[in-house]
Amino acid sequence: MKISIKYFLLIFVLLTSAACSLPFLAGDSSDPEPAEESTMEMPTLALPTPDEVAEGVDSCLVGVWTMDTYALNNKFLDLTHSPVMFIVTPSAMIMDLRAEGSYVINGETIVRADIPDSSDYMQLSATHSGEGRYSADGSSLSLSDSTYAVDFGTMTIYIDGETSEGPFSAIPLPEDFMSPPSATTYVCSTNSLLVTYVGPSGSITEEWAR
Repeated sequence: MKISIKYFLLIFVLLTSAACSLPFLAGDSSDPEPAEESTMEMPTLALPTPDEVAEGVDSCLVGVWTMDTYALNNKFLDLTHSPVMFIVTPSAMIMDLRAEGSYVINGETIVRADIPDSSDYMQLSATHSGEGRYSADGSSLSLSDSTYAVDFGTMTIYIDGETSEGPFSAIPLPEDFMSPPSATTYVCSTNSLLVTYVGPSGSITEEWAR
């Protein structure tokens, strides 16, 4: 059992690393509960005027965007194609695209992996932060001078009714696995932003909202 857990842990680390390798970020493989229909009308956001936006910046992008657990899960499944791995609430990412052409991204994720044919699982928390420059022309989004880091928290392992915890830092990670995509395509509207790029296993679309 210890050997199988060791190899499952290695796969868990590699898939988690891959899923976190792109700053335009990871959710629950189970079907989400349907959201309650809101009767509140969304306010009309005031986009910056052309004079307030730097050259090479799309004014539609400017503002604070959120990727919730459901959207993170969709991205995670696109990246890993894993039937046993997901991220649980309250995972979320926040991205601030600024009028002068800089961006900041940060958030918290909790990746959980169920061990097949059992009720056992492993769970890992992480804090994400990144920043850099961006430019956009209405359909293409390019990043530059980007830095991105993940501070992994506690890894929890639940095996045979017993829970153990330990620092994730004890497990080595590949070098430069946090490299961001330098170019993506996007579709932007007042309250929705879809960012698309090619990942290790095919096309990935991130769903952001504000």
